[in-house]
Amino acid sequence: MGMNDRALGMAVKQSPIENWELLPSEIPGKDKLVILSRLPLGSTCSEFNGYHVTRPRPDEIEVVLTHREVVDTNTPCTADLPVVSTEIPLRI
Repeated sequence: MGMNDRALGMAVKQSPIENWELLPSEIPGKDKLVILSRLPLGSTCSEFNGYHVTRPRPDEIEVVLTHREVVDTNTPCTADLPVVSTEIPLRI
């Protein structure tokens, strides 16, 4: 059974952040933020869901990464806890 087959039995959760790095660009407005997060229930029970960027103030950026994870606690999950690298373009 693939992840899409189980989509109804999954919940969206905020992903744990491992690390982040700002990659400045020579081209104005092309800076990038690279965030490393983990899938906390392993690759068989969780998948990357996306990110949301907000700017509460002109000099501040808030990023929330989310993943989907199974809600059935009887589901056997792998212990691999893969790292997900997310590259976010910053249009400042």
